[in-house]
Amino acid sequence: MKVLIVGDSRKMKGGVSTVIKSMEANPIWKKYNCYWLQCQINKGMVWKVLYLAMGLFNSLFRVPLYDIVHFHTTPGPGMKVVLPIILYTLLWRKKIVLHLHMGNQMRDYKDSKVFNWVMAHSDKVIVLGKTWQQFLVNEMNVKTSVDFLYNPVPENNAPRRDNAETSKYFLFAAFFNINKGYDILLKAFAQVVKKYPDWRLVMCGVGNVEEVKGFISENGVGDNVDLPGWVEGKDRDNYFDNAYVYCMTSRKEGLPMAVLECLSIGVPVISTPVGCLPEFLTDNENILFFDFEDSDNLANQMIRLIEDKDLYNRLSENGVKVIANSFTSTKVFEKLDRIYQTL
Repeated sequence: MKVLIVGDSRKMKGGVSTVIKSMEANPIWKKYNCYWLQCQINKGMVWKVLYLAMGLFNSLFRVPLYDIVHFHTTPGPGMKVVLPIILYTLLWRKKIVLHLHMGNQMRDYKDSKVFNWVMAHSDKVIVLGKTWQQFLVNEMNVKTSVDFLYNPVPENNAPRRDNAETSKYFLFAAFFNINKGYDILLKAFAQVVKKYPDWRLVMCGVGNVEEVKGFISENGVGDNVDLPGWVEGKDRDNYFDNAYVYCMTSRKEGLPMAVLECLSIGVPVISTPVGCLPEFLTDNENILFFDFEDSDNLANQMIRLIEDKDLYNRLSENGVKVIANSFTSTKVFEKLDRIYQTL
């Protein structure tokens, strides 16, 4: 059996390319003779058109050679981009796996004709968690077989050394847009700085940088915030390994990889109860949740972790256990293997 993987460019900064790269490094890639058909990139319009054109052209020769075509996509514009390849796959009567990398946002596409049509013509729909499996089956009445597959975390993500006394910074990493909640984070951090003026906030990312700078200035925390840009490789590892706490303040998410990666190395996480996080994480046991839009609540949680070392250590230890139990690449791709076998 051969599987064609259709998704973002490997140069893309985001969860889709990260998941495909993890699959590429797993034995399942060779077992199913996989090939990565890259057809989307987050660059200027010329690059977007070029990647799409190359992807469409490549699909003409690739699709007939494979038994399963596994689409990593999202409802909306992302799905419309790969729609010609989906139609071509149907023409060749190949099996279609529709892997949806989206969470809360799917509710916005509940009445989308394209979204519903593609799901109806797929052989298997995969979502990021039980929450979204139940949403498709119970609320959208999807008749296609729906399963969930958590995002994999590399098994070489070893828990870090105990450096909590020397890393006095909270970490935030994202492609900056207002959905990520950096406005709430900066309001909360301003309260933390009033009590602990030597603490810092590191905000890694690109996107609406000027808007972020505006919120930094508005909250008077310019001397305590670092903006290193988008970090990769060893630089990224150093920021994550040495962070005291990771803050995830998004309004909408599916299954954020940064949260999983931080839990895997023992970095405690403060997050909104977004996406499918509440289905496997428990407040005060392996994560601290705070209410959407509530900067006061977030500030209190940040200060709690500065002051309560027992809580800090409990979250760190239990976070590592959660990932080891359900999110290793081996376990995730064993389940994907079973899904392929059903087709």
